[in-house]
Amino acid sequence: MSPLFYFVEGMPGPDDGDFNGLFDNETADNEGEPEDSIVRLYLAHMDACDGKSGGGMLYQQRRHLASFFVHPDDTECAFPVDEHPQSWHPLETILSNWIDLIRLGKVVVSPTDQPALYGGVKIGNWEWRPYGDGQIAGGGRAGDRGYGLRRPLSVS
Repeated sequence: MSPLFYFVEGMPGPDDGDFNGLFDNETADNEGEPEDSIVRLYLAHMDACDGKSGGGMLYQQRRHLASFFVHPDDTECAFPVDEHPQSWHPLETILSNWIDLIRLGKVVVSPTDQPALYGGVKIGNWEWRPYGDGQIAGGGRAGDRGYGLRRPLSVS
């Protein structure tokens, strides 16, 4: 498992420059958003994005909405903001959903050299699975219980 600093490294500082800094004025300018309106809360680690910079979580200050991008190329699905409302949500919603996915085991951190399970997608250490371990175990238990209820009728 990677040390925590690997992921905390993605938190930008206020003086890290226009694109990798707290205020993402380069993205704002490229996407027609006002200066200092886009805050980069998390920068996807370049190892996870084939050496590309960008991705992560952006917060649009004037609208009080956030969007999470797994890969830098995904930003085209969110700008202009007015044309892609499905990509922007309250920050609390995004964070709550991530916590739920982690608890379900659908988003996990695993060693980079291990393949994704259950046909999932893996970028760096982050793995997105179509099913969490808890869901699989719960489905098996539910199937076992349901099978016990389907006893053949006795013919007299």
